[in-house]
Amino acid sequence: MLNKEQIYKLLKEKNEANKIGERKYGEVFTPLNVVENTLNLLPVDIWLDSSQTWFEPAVGIGNFIVPVYFRLMDSLSVVIPNSNKRHHHIINKMLYMSEINAKNANICRRIFGKNANIYIGDTMQLDTYKQWGLIEFGVVFGNPPYQEINGNRGSTKPMYNQFMERFIDSCKVMLFITPSRWFGAGKGLSTFRKSMLSRMDIRLINHCENSTIIFPRYPKIMGGISIIYKDSSYYGYCSFNSYICNINKYDIIVEPKYQSIVDKVLMKMDYSIGDICMGQNYSGIRSNDNRLSNVYSVGSRICYVSERNNDNHIFKYVKHEDLLIKDYSKWKVMTVEANGYWNYFGRSFIAGPEDVCNQSFIVFEVDTFKESVSLLSYLNTKIINFMMGIRKFSQHISPDTCKWIPLLPFDHVFTDSYLYDFFNLDYHEIAIIEELYSKILIKKMIKDLDFLGRIVNQYLKNYE
Repeated sequence: MLNKEQIYKLLKEKNEANKIGERKYGEVFTPLNVVENTLNLLPVDIWLDSSQTWFEPAVGIGNFIVPVYFRLMDSLSVVIPNSNKRHHHIINKMLYMSEINAKNANICRRIFGKNANIYIGDTMQLDTYKQWGLIEFGVVFGNPPYQEINGNRGSTKPMYNQFMERFIDSCKVMLFITPSRWFGAGKGLSTFRKSMLSRMDIRLINHCENSTIIFPRYPKIMGGISIIYKDSSYYGYCSFNSYICNINKYDIIVEPKYQSIVDKVLMKMDYSIGDICMGQNYSGIRSNDNRLSNVYSVGSRICYVSERNNDNHIFKYVKHEDLLIKDYSKWKVMTVEANGYWNYFGRSFIAGPEDVCNQSFIVFEVDTFKESVSLLSYLNTKIINFMMGIRKFSQHISPDTCKWIPLLPFDHVFTDSYLYDFFNLDYHEIAIIEELYSKILIKKMIKDLDFLGRIVNQYLKNYE
């Protein structure tokens, strides 16, 4: 028999000490209250079935499976009255676990005993039939590793989708906590996303935009966190944050409360500003490119750069022959390519003909100065930032994140009220956008003005 108080105390101690596992294996400690709330999503009858098999493919030190054990001990008391027999039946016949980290697996062995069904190794290589004589499970659950670290600094690829793809069709029920980036972005996740959006057995997705609410001890996870509940006995639309909706309506998942706004804007779109977005390879100049110079020379031109990587310079100089293409004669609106967790356009400004930038910025090209002023005003409106933010699931802004922003005639200065009328938004839809963007876009405007002032100061300093 397991002592509940002692086991939870052990888990708390081990989780607080487990920093290596978090870095090496992509482990994320799931708080007990999150585990309990997640398990509450399952129907009552599933806990009364003594023939049910439960599998956690990335068990860690047991944060998820331990509460499952104690729930089964309570719920099966009528089915198997003898507590000792019930304990052994649950451990020997119902609970299965896999863990790549031998240290973690040994902790689980210490908790559940030497006869526990624990596979130590790479779950992706696990043959469940050879190991346990099981082709499928009743419930596959847990909080799988989110990403693995590649050899290059900052280079990561997601892992959680591999666990989902591996077991989603080998179980009756799947209950996972994962990052939500797969909704619309993520390295190598496009095929996975298409597959998930086409399924009709996703009973529920509970999405939380602010991951620190779920995981307070970890840095914010871009795109948020979600609980995904797949049920092979279910066929229908998904309950997304308690709204029933078709998650396959768009090429990404859009929260139901935003869909009417998206639909109204898309009705007005013949072309997208993504069509005039040059992306971050506009000039072929990298962030720390050795072709950049602090000093102007004949035949060189201004190249806007990231201050952080260029000694606090806002722009440097690059020779014409070093650029990717030779015609940069159009007016431009430039905006930072990476704007962190914020779902709006970052620092934005007008750049003249012949000016370029490195890969820290993306560029929208227009023909005249008047059009560039109009375009900049357009990018500063709340509804346009909303439409970009809907598709921004990472820190990066690209032509794809701008895909749902209509390309309109840039012949006047745009205002929020003009666009609300143009897109026929009602009071409720306007209130949603105002609540999301009123305060943050004021801060953005202040930052843009400050940046413009620093451009002028550097220009005057360079040419004094």
